[in-house]
Amino acid sequence: MTLNIASPRFNDALLGCCLLLALAGCGGGGEEPDAEATPGPAYRYDTDRVNIASGTVGADQESTAAMRVFKQIPYAAPPLGALRWKPPQPLSSWTGTRKATGFGPACMQNQSTNFTSLLYSGSAPTVSENCLYLNIWTAAATEGERRPVMVFLHGGGNATGATAVPTYGGAGLASKGVVVVTMGYRLGVLGWLSHSELSAESPDKVSGNYGLLDQIAALRWVKVNIAGFGGDPDNVTLFGQSAGAEDVHSLMTSPLARGLFHRALLGSGPQFPGARGDVRTLAQAEMQGATFAAAAKAPDLAALRAMSATDLQALSNTYAAGPTIDGHVLPDQTDRAFRSHQAADVPVMVGYMADEQIAFRQASAPVGSMGPGFAETFAAFQATSQGAFGVLAEQVRSFYGVADDASAAAVRYSIVHDFQFGWQVYTLARAMNATTSSKAYVYFFTRVPPYYDYQRNYLEATDPTTAGSYHTLEQVYLYNNLDRRPRPYTDVDRRLADIGSTYLVNFATSGDPNGPVTTTAAGNVLPHWPAFAASNGQLMQLGEVIAPAAPANRAAMELFDRVWAQKLGRPLAFQ
Repeated sequence: MTLNIASPRFNDALLGCCLLLALAGCGGGGEEPDAEATPGPAYRYDTDRVNIASGTVGADQESTAAMRVFKQIPYAAPPLGALRWKPPQPLSSWTGTRKATGFGPACMQNQSTNFTSLLYSGSAPTVSENCLYLNIWTAAATEGERRPVMVFLHGGGNATGATAVPTYGGAGLASKGVVVVTMGYRLGVLGWLSHSELSAESPDKVSGNYGLLDQIAALRWVKVNIAGFGGDPDNVTLFGQSAGAEDVHSLMTSPLARGLFHRALLGSGPQFPGARGDVRTLAQAEMQGATFAAAAKAPDLAALRAMSATDLQALSNTYAAGPTIDGHVLPDQTDRAFRSHQAADVPVMVGYMADEQIAFRQASAPVGSMGPGFAETFAAFQATSQGAFGVLAEQVRSFYGVADDASAAAVRYSIVHDFQFGWQVYTLARAMNATTSSKAYVYFFTRVPPYYDYQRNYLEATDPTTAGSYHTLEQVYLYNNLDRRPRPYTDVDRRLADIGSTYLVNFATSGDPNGPVTTTAAGNVLPHWPAFAASNGQLMQLGEVIAPAAPANRAAMELFDRVWAQKLGRPLAFQ
C-alpha cells in the first residue's frame, strides 16, 4: 500500500524535501537570513486517498487534516441473492477511487423497535440487506505510524443497531491516538438463521452465526488493510457494548478469530450460561429455523431465498437472534471454553452500569433477558423464581428479603441487575484469573448525567434522572463523545470523559489502562486502576468519584454462583 501522490500529505513531504535541499546549498557559516516559511497547500478531503487490497478509497467530506474519516468502505461482497445466508464472500476489486459521503445503510431490522438508534438520533436508520461496510477515524498523517486499532461492535440484541448512531463516532478516541473502526454486521433472521438445508450446502456442514462471521471478516480486512490508515494490525482491540460485548465474548472462544485481536473490551455484555441456560446447539437452531420457514410459508431454502428482505424481517420475531454452538465458529459453550483453556488469552477490560436493568422497565421480555424486572408481586416472585433458580429459589428469596408484594416489587430490577449483568462481569474477571495468564480490569459506572429541562431519555420518563446510570450511558463518556449527546455537562462529566477515554486508549495501547499516559492533555491525573484479583474482587468506580472500590454486592454474585452451577449441573468457568 502506498500513499497516493495526489494527496496533500505527499505534497507537504515533497515541499519539505525541496526546502531542505535549498537550505543545504546556501553555504556560508553565518546566520541564516530571516525568511517567512511558505505554507503548504490546505488539506482537501477530496484528494485524500488510501490504497487497499480491493482498490482505492477516498476520505469522507467531514475529514480534516487533524481527523481523517473514511466511511462506507465495503469489507465483503453484498450478501444478496444466492449469497444470503452464506459466510461473507471476498470483494471484487474496483478501478478508480471509491468515494462515500456518509454512513452506509444499517443491516435489516425492525425500524419501529430500533431503540439503539432512536435513543441517540431520534430517528430510525435507512436499512438494507447490502450493509457490510465499515468506517474509519484516524489522526495518523502517514501510513507508517502504526497506531493501536480499536474495532467496535454495536449493541442492539443482535437484531437492531447501526454504525451511524452519533455516540459510536470514533473521532473522540482517535483524537487520543488510536485508529477506530466501526462495522455493520447482519442482524436478526438474516444474520443468525440456521436451517438443515443451509447446513447441508455448507462445506463445514453448519449454518447460522453469519453475524459473527461478518465480524471475523471485518477483522481480517483490518489485518490486511489498516496499516494504510496508520494503524497497527498487530495491536487490535475488539470492543463492544451490550450485544456487541456478547459477540466479543463469543469471538474470544472462536478458533476462527484467533490472532485477529489482541485485547478485548466488553461493556454490559459478557454472556456465560446462567439465567438463559446454555446457548442453543446446531440441532436446536435448525429446528427453530424449520419453525421460522413454516411461519414464512416457505417449503424449502429456495423459497426462503426468493422472499424479499422486508418480508423476512416482518417475521423476524419468530426466530431468536444470536449465536449457535455449531462446532465450527463456536466449538463449545463459553464457560467450557474458558475451563478448558480454549479461550483467547488476551487482556480484558469489562464493566457494567449501576442501573442496567431499570432502562428496560418498559420492555416486555422473559426472565433472563433484558425485560421489565423480575416480579412485581410476591406470588409472581415465587412462581418465577422456581423456574429461574430451581431448588435454590428459597435461598434467593431469603437473600433479597422478599416477603410480600412490596418487597418483591422493590427488588424487581436489582435482582436481574445482579444475576444478569453483575454476575456475568464478575465471572468473566474470575475466569480470566483462573484460566489465562492475562489480566482483567473491571469497572462499575455510576454517573447519573445532568439534563436540560426539556430533555427526556428513551424511557420517556417525566424525570429522566429516574433512569439513573442506565444501560448504554457509559459510551458517551468512555468514547469521549460528550459533544455527540448534548446535555448541561459539568466539570465532573468532562473529567470523567477525559479520564475514562484515556483509560480505554491506554488499554488499547498497552493492555493496561494505567499507561502509557498518566496525565491527560487537559491536566487530569489518572487514578491507579488495579488489575482484578479474585481474592478481593476490587474494581474501578467511574462516576463522580473515580477510584478503586470493593465489588458491588459480592455476596449476591456468590449466591448466583451456587444457583447457576446447580442449574447447569457442572462447574462454572472459573472453578
